[in-house]
Amino acid sequence: MQMMGSALVDKVCSKPDFLDRHYPYSKVEVGDFTIPRFKFSIYFEASKVLKDLGLVLPFTSNVTEMLYSTPAEDAYISGILHEFFIKVNEDGTEVLRQMPQHLKLSWFLHEAAAISAVVLLGSSLSTGPPPQKMDFVADHPFIFLIREENTKMVHHVGHVLNPLAG
Repeated sequence: MQMMGSALVDKVCSKPDFLDRHYPYSKVEVGDFTIPRFKFSIYFEASKVLKDLGLVLPFTSNVTEMLYSTPAEDAYISGILHEFFIKVNEDGTEVLRQMPQHLKLSWFLHEAAAISAVVLLGSSLSTGPPPQKMDFVADHPFIFLIREENTKMVHHVGHVLNPLAG
């Protein structure tokens, strides 16, 4: 079954075990590896989304219970801004997630993302010849994700619908 574009992104985001069931676990040597250069960024006010998910304490005057030091009586968070940026080119991948610098309480997270290609091989061990190199040429729609390797937590999912449209 082949899914395209946002349908696959929706599936990855809505079903917690989708990636675990479809993620190949055996690494292979990569031959021709071609992906287009692309940039993607998003900036939005995340307070409503977080409140809808049940995170309400930071938006009340009880936020001081969450802090090690009390900055002021009845401190609360009035808004949370989120920015995500990814740039892929010949030099590699650059990812930046950060809160704007003008906020008094801000957290910065800079991370580099690596791209690896893997394929799921048969479950039986074989003493035959090593598998051939696999080519990955992204000349069709594809998804990309930033996933922490140890916890398997997905930090971002995106998609490129037309990689040939420079």
